[in-house]
Amino acid sequence: MLDRWNPPSAASEPPLADCVRAARCVGAEPELAIAGGGNTSVKIDGDAGTILWVKGSGTDLARVSADDYAPLDLAAIEKLLCDPALDNTRMRDALRTALRAPAAPRPSIETLMHAALPWPHVIHTHAAPILALCNTAQAEAIVSAALGRNVLQVPYRHSGASLAAACREALARYADAQPAGLVLMRHGLVTWGGTAREAYAATLALCARADAYLDARGATRPAAGDLVDAEPDAAARNLVEQLRADAAEIAGRPLAGVVRNSRFMRDFAGRRDVAAITAQGPSTPGHTLLTRAWPQVGRDCAAYASAYREHLCGIGDFDHAPRVILDPAFGALILGVDAAHAEAAATVFVNDAIVMARAAAIDRYRGPGAAWLRLAEVEYSGAAPEAIARAAALAGATETAQA
Repeated sequence: MLDRWNPPSAASEPPLADCVRAARCVGAEPELAIAGGGNTSVKIDGDAGTILWVKGSGTDLARVSADDYAPLDLAAIEKLLCDPALDNTRMRDALRTALRAPAAPRPSIETLMHAALPWPHVIHTHAAPILALCNTAQAEAIVSAALGRNVLQVPYRHSGASLAAACREALARYADAQPAGLVLMRHGLVTWGGTAREAYAATLALCARADAYLDARGATRPAAGDLVDAEPDAAARNLVEQLRADAAEIAGRPLAGVVRNSRFMRDFAGRRDVAAITAQGPSTPGHTLLTRAWPQVGRDCAAYASAYREHLCGIGDFDHAPRVILDPAFGALILGVDAAHAEAAATVFVNDAIVMARAAAIDRYRGPGAAWLRLAEVEYSGAAPEAIARAAALAGATETAQA
């Protein structure tokens, strides 16, 4: 990954400007900010106390400006961290109260996590090399071997209040250590520093170590030429159009489609284990909003819809049509409610497929589980509170059973 902090010797800027600069550097790297995802923050002391400036929800890191950051009263947020019964619905209400500017964007769902970390600058990414390590069956041992024991590991927790509490607990357990970062298992990476430059450099350093570990074990990225899309032949084009029409009929509305017909994607679609791998879900659960919890493998859209209806347990107002269809005849057909959503989903899925392939080269690819994927899709889609509560209850029951 390129160090995009240019020029490296630039004089220090005001803290918020530095935070924005780091965000844009992260956002310019496709393997760090897949489809713009991730968040950054800075804590700034002032006469009225410390303000936590955190990126607004849904803002593309590559295009952020200072106006895309929400200023919050850090002391008020820290009180929330002491509430063991806090859930995401109450958290969002409390964050609105803590805002110092009513017209500011809605704060990231990870705001409490940023508040829980004591460093001035914090960067959270869905870094692809890290995801290839922590989405494996033996993730804990693999992450330790690749990154070292001073990189703390946080077991998978749903974004928001639960994840913030888990990060705080991890830091408390290693109070005498000097951690270099946090790996959020099956989710991403968190780094920090006294300056934005230090936090950004830490992100690049840990990703470089992850890449080196994967490369040394034959889990290399596809060559650039293997990711170049070819024009499908006439038979493949006809098949794509038929599948898009089938999916649109199930969705009850038109669906835009893009095809990713590179050598890598055709090979991935043709893997003997592709159904088993992709059934584990995307590399981070937030991707379900664009790609669904798993792709359709093959040509039976009706069977996929039936299985997905069962997966959602009647929760939320969703159609059950696939958003990604894999077939070695054309690679991947990616669908969306419009062209922009289809393109974003394609970017996400290609990156996820690379993560899956690299993870499978060193171990078994493994996601957080169907219940957590369902909760992510339901909550991030903006479903009604009762739907989110039901999905959360099902995920909580799964966690209790596993414990």
